[in-house]
Amino acid sequence: MSASPVAYSVSEFLKAFAIGRTKFYQEINSGRLKARKLGTRTVVLASDAATWAAALPELRCAPKGRVER
Repeated sequence: MSASPVAYSVSEFLKAFAIGRTKFYQEINSGRLKARKLGTRTVVLASDAATWAAALPELRCAPKGRVER
């Protein structure tokens, strides 16, 4: 049984949330994602990752299968 992470390294976050490095830093620079420094390492707390993911816009389907944003 594996425990949930307390924090993600950049590479762990990218893999867990299937986003690219450029988008990751765009999210930080926009203030939508909180990152922290641990020495020279950048980490994202699991609680901050969950808050970020929950704030992503919902995808709604319109009639006839069209996707609205």
